Amino acid sequence: MAREEKLESLPPHDREQGYLGPEPREGFQDGVLSDDEQDAFDQRREEWEQQAKAVAEREDKIAKERAKAAETEQQEAPAKAPAKSGGTGGSSSG
Repeated sequence: MAREEKLESLPPHDREQGYLGPEPREGFQDGVLSDDEQDAFDQRREEWEQQAKAVAEREDKIAKERAKAAETEQQEAPAKAPAKSGGTGGSSSG
């Protein structure tokens, strides 16, 4: 059995963070819904779960892309760093 990898999420207020509305919950009189109401509730719940999964997968993809880009940038940074000059400016000796 394959172990499922934990999905990464984006930080709060990130501009690419997905929106997920409130989770549908059975309310005041649990278990007293008519069959039609229960079917409608079950459908809303299933749609919410699909949306939650889609949001989580999208955020995971974005977070991993950002981490990979940051890692690549970090590896390339030393190569791009300018060489320090040996102090050819006006130095004073005292």
